[in-house]
Amino acid sequence: MRILYIINDLRKGGAERYLVDLCHDLKNRDNINFIIATLYPRNEFLDETKDFTIVNLSFENYSLRKKYENSAYKNLIETFKPDVIHTHLFLAEFLSSFYVSNKVKYFCHGHDELAQLQKFKIRDVFNKSKITNRLEKQILLKKKYKTVGTNFIANSTDTFNKLTTNVIGNNKNKIKLIQYGFDFHKFHTDKEILPLFNKKIKILNVGSFQDKKNQIFIIEIAKQLRKQNLNFEINLVGHGANYDKIKAEITKNSLEGHVILHGLINNVKDWFIDADIYLHTAWYEPFGLVFLEAMASKTPIITLDGIGNRDLIENGKNGFIFKEQHANQFVEKIIELCENFSLLKEISEYAQNYARNFNIKEKTDELISFYLGELSHSK
Repeated sequence: MRILYIINDLRKGGAERYLVDLCHDLKNRDNINFIIATLYPRNEFLDETKDFTIVNLSFENYSLRKKYENSAYKNLIETFKPDVIHTHLFLAEFLSSFYVSNKVKYFCHGHDELAQLQKFKIRDVFNKSKITNRLEKQILLKKKYKTVGTNFIANSTDTFNKLTTNVIGNNKNKIKLIQYGFDFHKFHTDKEILPLFNKKIKILNVGSFQDKKNQIFIIEIAKQLRKQNLNFEINLVGHGANYDKIKAEITKNSLEGHVILHGLINNVKDWFIDADIYLHTAWYEPFGLVFLEAMASKTPIITLDGIGNRDLIENGKNGFIFKEQHANQFVEKIIELCENFSLLKEISEYAQNYARNFNIKEKTDELISFYLGELSHSK
């Protein structure tokens, strides 16, 4: 089976991390050949992808004034002759409509709600981005969905429900929920869980610095923790558009000794293992690979309800999830984990066993079974 994966680029994000782990698993399987095609050349997984075949397509944004083509993509299809084309993120899905073939089975991975497929409303005529979404959706319908069809993969129950609402025509019957897998053994640790009192509490957050990740709320939590005279540090790993904004808030509130920015790092698993508590404040999280990585590392989770992460958090068993954004509730749980050693240990061990269910091998089995089922229909 020849599989062509298309993705915007390989920056450090959940969709990209999942694809890298998936391809590592595929390399160990017989009779599977894959290529990753990226629209843009950025690759923050250089060491992990050094044995992969990666082709950059030099994508140019679509315009009605330009010819509807991408020669690099066309040449790749003609030479590789994929059985499966599997897209990740919307721009990759849009590019896949340029040249379609009834000899190929198409899969679109819903790493979020795919807002571009949402139904157009009258009030949207005044919204430029929604008008663009409508145009792109109409192109997909005409060039791809009504021609060869597409199978949709949802990464969470929430994504599945949103795709069910937005996907058009016969494609509604081709939506399957396959949650992310990850390299469980990479993040697995045998560390001994020790009491947290009389030590500096190490709290970790990992994520891109963008509005939906809501790191600004972490500043409020830190201010409340300081009022409790708790000995703590919150380590923020990641980068993005809001990085300088968060840095300014740290300085403004004199939290430099408590909230520490580390930017992008390569050894994130060591940070998970070293952390005592994982803190997540995103108000929207389509799934959340970081939760599984934290669980495998025996790190209890305290999180805001991001909707998609409801699939992963069993409240009070492998972490705590709050529907409302109140800093004092987060602080109370942090203090409870510090003071209640039996609860800390119980949650840490349960979380690790829970995460084992998402090991990449078993999730890849689900995906390959989906591929093969669709390929068998064309024979």
